[in-house]
Amino acid sequence: MQDKPNAPWGLKAIIAFYIVGVVAVTITLFTNRAATGQQLAAVHGLPALAGAPAILLTIAMGIAVVLGLNSMRPWGWWLTMAYMAFLLIVPPVTLGSSRVSIFANILWPLLMVIYLIVKRRLFGVGGSAERVSSSLNCTT
Repeated sequence: MQDKPNAPWGLKAIIAFYIVGVVAVTITLFTNRAATGQQLAAVHGLPALAGAPAILLTIAMGIAVVLGLNSMRPWGWWLTMAYMAFLLIVPPVTLGSSRVSIFANILWPLLMVIYLIVKRRLFGVGGSAERVSSSLNCTT
């Protein structure tokens, strides 16, 4: 079995960002639930889930992203890409483009998508034809 490669500093920084976010959102679950829940529900385009449900959803997704990126496996790449696509598409559709967060719904997801596309091979995504070809050459 192949060892997991060392994560580049950019990926470590993203993981740390999400860990800090999960901790901060967890704290707000006990301190400022109403305002934070309303804001997170809006960022996710789900205003009906304002309050604790939005906070719990955000915590769950943050943990899933941390685990997925830290695993450096294809499922982590795909999960994170799906979440970023969700943030790019759902809030503008449900709330209208004038009410979306520039950072949370445009800038951050786009930067993440670009970064993850560039680093996709770390997760074993892309280049599969090269791996199959090289493994066939090694066995013949």
